Amino acid sequence: MREGERVQQYVSRIIILVNKINGLGYDLEEKEVGSKVTRSLTPKYDHMITSIKEARDVDQLSLDELSGILQAYEAIFDRFVDQQTYKVLYVKGEASTSSGGPQECENWPTDFNRERCRGFRGRGRGYDGG
Repeated sequence: MREGERVQQYVSRIIILVNKINGLGYDLEEKEVGSKVTRSLTPKYDHMITSIKEARDVDQLSLDELSGILQAYEAIFDRFVDQQTYKVLYVKGEASTSSGGPQECENWPTDFNRERCRGFRGRGRGYDGG
């Protein structure tokens, strides 16, 4: 399976390959194809395959059953990822100017300007240039 490829696309490619192999005279059993599919999935599906192996016998699953399970997992996973992306991009509030930038420094008395709004030069020891 290629990175970023959907389960349905992958299963369609596998079915085409299986049909070509069967056309050459080699008989692939559907259970054999299912076990090969589980080994060729991307790491995104590793924990799903592990839970399938614990709950069922993977060798007894047909390609259709395996495809259905993986598509259901993909739908749930995609919904979860979309929600997380939305939350990350959501920003609430207004921009603040409390960073010590020039707009804030203009309002402070002269003594505070030297200490508070000096930028990235540290404490300014040894320089009294105003």
